[in-house]
Amino acid sequence: MARQAPPGFTAPYVQALVRLDEGPLVFTMVTGCEPMDDGLAIGQPMELVIEPIRQDGHGNSILAWTYRPISGAVPPSGDRRHGRALGG
Repeated sequence: MARQAPPGFTAPYVQALVRLDEGPLVFTMVTGCEPMDDGLAIGQPMELVIEPIRQDGHGNSILAWTYRPISGAVPPSGDRRHGRALGG
């Protein structure tokens, strides 16, 4: 969990290593869970989402990829990338 944030972001927010189903690890922001030390479980299924993470100086949304926990035990099918949280 990040307790301090760079300009344009609001702390606290969750960061984690996510192992993709294809094998690689990605370091990412995680949304959809409480920004607490135990807000995310190791091995928890995750899905890729593209969403606004902040606004620039002109009020335009800055989009980025993040991951969020999947509710339920089986990841949905489709063209989304899935993975499992390893910690942050």
